[in-house]
Amino acid sequence: AFRTRTRASPSYGRLTFRRGMVRTARFGPDFQTIFYGALWDGDVSRVYSVRPDSPESSALVFPPAVPLAVSSTGELALALGTHVRGIMTYGTLARVPLSGGAPRELYENVKYADWSPDGRDLAIVRRVGEGDHLEFPAGTIIARPDAADGGFSFARVSPRGDAVAAFELVARNNLFGRVVIVDRAGKRRAMSNNYANVFGLAWHGEEVWFTAADELPLFRNTIYGMNRSGDVRIVARVPGNASLHDIAPDGRVLIARTDDRGGITLRAPGQSAERDLSWLDESVLVDMSRDGAQFLFYEYGVGGGPHGSTYLRGTNGSPAVRLGEGLAKALSPDGRWAIVQTPGSTHFDVIPTGPGETQRLERAGLALLDARWLPDNRNVVVRARKEKGPARLFVLDVGGSAVGEVTPVGVEVDDRGWAVSPDGAMVAVSSGKQVELFPVTGGAARRVPGVLEGWRVVGWIERGLLMSENPAAGGTVFRVDPATGNRETWADIKPQDPAGIMNLDLGTLVTTPDGRGYGYTWHRATSDLFLIDGLA
Repeated sequence: AFRTRTRASPSYGRLTFRRGMVRTARFGPDFQTIFYGALWDGDVSRVYSVRPDSPESSALVFPPAVPLAVSSTGELALALGTHVRGIMTYGTLARVPLSGGAPRELYENVKYADWSPDGRDLAIVRRVGEGDHLEFPAGTIIARPDAADGGFSFARVSPRGDAVAAFELVARNNLFGRVVIVDRAGKRRAMSNNYANVFGLAWHGEEVWFTAADELPLFRNTIYGMNRSGDVRIVARVPGNASLHDIAPDGRVLIARTDDRGGITLRAPGQSAERDLSWLDESVLVDMSRDGAQFLFYEYGVGGGPHGSTYLRGTNGSPAVRLGEGLAKALSPDGRWAIVQTPGSTHFDVIPTGPGETQRLERAGLALLDARWLPDNRNVVVRARKEKGPARLFVLDVGGSAVGEVTPVGVEVDDRGWAVSPDGAMVAVSSGKQVELFPVTGGAARRVPGVLEGWRVVGWIERGLLMSENPAAGGTVFRVDPATGNRETWADIKPQDPAGIMNLDLGTLVTTPDGRGYGYTWHRATSDLFLIDGLA
């Protein structure tokens, strides 16, 4: 009779129990103590230590930072100045003994680092100008990304110290790329195909293990292994959205399981408090009806499907109604029509929110990007590119063929930083160090006085422009008189539950014309760190 050898199932031991985001995790020199960086309960990123035999983590007496690597000789490589929101950001690389002391600063604009096995050299990913360099040892460039806007992440030195493995990213700030192994002379010894959602990489003997997905928006639920010849195999499927952080010599693996969610917070007119009106896993607020009774949003995560899904929902919390596939752009003032775009297309679909037929909105020579309805329910201000030029603003007649130019060729308009006045007469555009007002029907622009460098338009209500000093970080929104530049505080935008908030972009701020109703989108990532035994 044949005998089957049964392999024991891996065991999962949970190491962390607080709410927030685990950024990095590494085994210490004894391979029993684990050092990690996390943003717990809305706090900044700090360095903690934990052991598998205890549920309690201890905070180390270091400045707020992200720990990047632990050397065999007992030193931490820290990224200072990276302790606020975001997954991983550039900071100042410093080294400090695990026993304590003041960090010694080494290099600026470093995002990832790893020690050589002997603890003498560091491999780093450093931004120089507009590009990322992979350096080993630090100061010696061994690789530049092939893509013009490419980058690197998760640089890890091989156990032999002869090469560095890293993700080579298609774009510096995204999660799409391939695994490369680069030797000390700068020769690419192996590379994988491209994967989506790449995050988490470590050496296991002569293999590089990494976590990734085959395509977006799938979770990172697979651990892959690539050998030095570039052959890739599936090591294991793991539950949830996983990030591999480190591997001990005996095969134990540190993995963080993350719950990523995008959500909507909204306060309708007449309500005294904000409400969480998120729907599926990646809700993005787009527009609100003029009376504040309904809001338009789309789902862009797993629940939304490969092309996203557009929904309409009541601000009273009633169930959302799916209008169709694609990403919502704008809701007509009468609430009867939604402008939607399929990712990758250059036209819009105008979808009825009730009975009716879908219409196509397109113009020859214009690649349509964004839209805002005008109060007449017939005309739309669009952000578009003309003949591959810079993005500008135009006005289109939904039922006709007219095209009117709103902004001139010399003013490029970003996807954030522009708003239409409630009466539909003017458009405000953040441009460089100023905010300019352009008549929708064409004509000379004028500046808004008193605007400081970096301030951005985030909305326009009947009593003035809404502006922010740092829209990407949330915070205070000011109401600015477009004629005089006088400003006063309008609202302080911050989630009631700050745990795990990675992004709160006021560029998504949506208001009713009278400013009594408003809403915004946030992204939250909460994770737990696990020690897995038995994968190898």
